[in-house]
Amino acid sequence: MKKFFLILSLLVALVIVLNPKGAWDKTLLLISILNLEISNSEYTQVFENDKITSYIAKNKGDSEYDVVKKFMENKEWKFKEQMGSGLIFEKRDETTLIGIEGVSGRYTQWGVSNEVLN
Repeated sequence: MKKFFLILSLLVALVIVLNPKGAWDKTLLLISILNLEISNSEYTQVFENDKITSYIAKNKGDSEYDVVKKFMENKEWKFKEQMGSGLIFEKRDETTLIGIEGVSGRYTQWGVSNEVLN
């Protein structure tokens, strides 16, 4: 297991050194996918900035959106409808849209406004 993480660390370092433009986003995504694979979690955080927090989940069975729906329901947002790859949620008088993006066919990534999380 130690060899695996050593090799992974070296690969990440090489990606950053050889492709500095945009490599950090890809590296964060790769690290998050590995974290998701070795954990029992349904999703994991990819990054957070002052506006949004991004998450990734494994696609499972019938609906790749179930994890996102459950995540938002835990934040007290109620699912209203789906529009393409976006999910609309409501909470009291507020409405928010969560855009969902497929990552390599096996994973789903979504971002949530930090205002929605608070």
